[in-house]
Amino acid sequence: MMLAATAACSSIPLDQAPVGPPPLSVGDRWTTRIVDLWKNEVIETFEHTVASIDGNSVLLERKTLSHAGHPPGPGTDRADGATWTVLAPGIVEGREVTLSFPLFIGKTWDYEYKTRDASGDTTLQSRSARVEAWELVTVPAGTFKALKVVVDGRWRASIRDAVYTGKVNETLWYAPDAKHWVKHEYTDRGPEGRIIEQRRYDLMQVELQK
Repeated sequence: MMLAATAACSSIPLDQAPVGPPPLSVGDRWTTRIVDLWKNEVIETFEHTVASIDGNSVLLERKTLSHAGHPPGPGTDRADGATWTVLAPGIVEGREVTLSFPLFIGKTWDYEYKTRDASGDTTLQSRSARVEAWELVTVPAGTFKALKVVVDGRWRASIRDAVYTGKVNETLWYAPDAKHWVKHEYTDRGPEGRIIEQRRYDLMQVELQK
């Protein structure tokens, strides 16, 4: 079933009861583009398709449709269906929690995790998230009623004998009708507040199984 914009706008009262985790199905598919806000250009477009579900463990087939400087190709990602978190590679401590269901206005949660790369360098990520409001959000996939989640965080990278720190600010809009966030803004600042990376993720298309 292709979810058109009109379907995405099905009635969701603004005082709706808490929103639980999405009822994912094998075959659910989302197409997303990544926009580099420095250059105001699309740097990647990819699809995530639910390949299998085992409890809260979700296997996602990832198909890169376009990528600046790299050829398109297939791959896989693992996600935690209980928090709709696509798991970052190399996590050695803690847990990443993108969405702490049930979601409702005013809810807050904190999380922390550490990653280690092939060189042995580690990065500690700390986040504080809060659900602020229901908002109407228009993206290429349509117009959706979504819960706005604002995330503030810090990172601390230990690279060889040096330590670097910075801040992260994120805002994402989770739409129950899409079983997914439909828009995600991300800003990464290094020492002295200098912006290192600034991106926006837009939902381009969603196809859900009946």
